[in-house]
Amino acid sequence: MKYIFSSLAFASLCALTGCSQSEPTKTETATTETANPSTASTPDTAPTSGKTYTVAVDAGFPPFSYLDENGKPVGYDVDLINAIANKANMNVQVITKNWSEFPQALNNDQVDLWIAGISVSEERKAIIDYSEPYLTYKTAILTKNDEKGMAINQANLGEQRLVALEGTVDFDYAKTLVKTPENLQGVSTTFLGAKEILTDKADAFVNNDRILQYHIKQYPEYNVRIFALDITNNTSATDSLGIAVKKGNTELVKKLNQGLADIKQDGTYTKINQQWFGTNE
Repeated sequence: MKYIFSSLAFASLCALTGCSQSEPTKTETATTETANPSTASTPDTAPTSGKTYTVAVDAGFPPFSYLDENGKPVGYDVDLINAIANKANMNVQVITKNWSEFPQALNNDQVDLWIAGISVSEERKAIIDYSEPYLTYKTAILTKNDEKGMAINQANLGEQRLVALEGTVDFDYAKTLVKTPENLQGVSTTFLGAKEILTDKADAFVNNDRILQYHIKQYPEYNVRIFALDITNNTSATDSLGIAVKKGNTELVKKLNQGLADIKQDGTYTKINQQWFGTNE
């Protein structure tokens, strides 16, 4: 999974659709709809003895990671990795990286770990290692909240014009839905996927429910709706996110897993989820 949807991108959609220009401060970023080049930050955790681990995040992926008004990476993934690092006695430095560099930057030792809404998949397990899953999600559908959009459901998705992010498990799943390849369009960012729906160039956008719910909540002026899909019996999609590390780095995986277990036990994990998603799960 890879999703990019900055508030400036939403502003661009406003220009296309005539919506209100007001935007909440939480998602204001210094990014465009494509990720910025690699950008370093200062260390995020209190210095400890030993190695400082470099953590790659995305620069334009709210609520998981984005840049604040000072150009510093913030977001759910940033809060989570800092909490894990504090429990695991790890010193981490968060930087932003382009998605096109994943997973090569890991396996070439340019970064130590990557947390950016990365789905756990068997294909990726062949080239990288993961921590234990840190968050679950559901594949969902974004449609217009009009008569045509309200008539779309899981049973008739194969008859619709679908759009999904290229190179994601959602795109793989969308391929199993359409009756003809022409009914599926790949896009590179969430901004472009939403644009296709709002400008009537597509009927349904296949994406992650946490990303869609977050942005719909932030921008209620858009006349759209979302509904989750039942993909229980589909093996081409997944419902969990993991922290990616270089293949074979079992020591780092153990550190991350222990830190994750500790923040779940002491309540920190629940607080972070409540802050960013309004849910304790």
